[in-house]
Amino acid sequence: MSKVLLATLVLFSTSLFSQSWEQKSNVPVGRHHPISFSLNGKGYSITGTLPSGQPTKSSYEYNPTTDTWSTMPDFPGAARSFGIGTVANGKAYLGFGTTSSQYLRDFWSLDTNGTWTQLADCDCPSRRHPAMIAVGDRIYVGLGNDAGGDLRDWWMYDIPSDTWTQTTSLPGPARHHPFMFN
Repeated sequence: MSKVLLATLVLFSTSLFSQSWEQKSNVPVGRHHPISFSLNGKGYSITGTLPSGQPTKSSYEYNPTTDTWSTMPDFPGAARSFGIGTVANGKAYLGFGTTSSQYLRDFWSLDTNGTWTQLADCDCPSRRHPAMIAVGDRIYVGLGNDAGGDLRDWWMYDIPSDTWTQTTSLPGPARHHPFMFN
């Protein structure tokens, strides 16, 4: 009896958790390392490096209901690649990365009306490839690398007060381009 139950559970879990991929429309202009996130049921692809090798300010919004991309006004900050973003409390928060010649530490929000707001720059060293995660009214940013190498510091952005505070650094080796999820 236990072999029949085990076989049933394996077949059920395989069919329940299997995935199938479906091709959707492509973003209008491909890019390397854009800042991507979902907000209010839509997808976004902001900035990144164009096939020409130049960072861009271009921004696109994806509507999954119509499977279409719309061109948004350009990102108001510097053209960049290797930035990062997350969503908290109905807004997207993004920044960091590199231009063609410098590392960045600026920070921005995007609301569901498409309005950009420049926020306080991080007091941290400028960086590319950081990790970013939102927890309640706080956003944590850390790791990445700058011209001096990989970093291991962490910073907390408090949304209501628009302020940054350094927190405990990651134990162990410094690193850039980490995996993250929440």
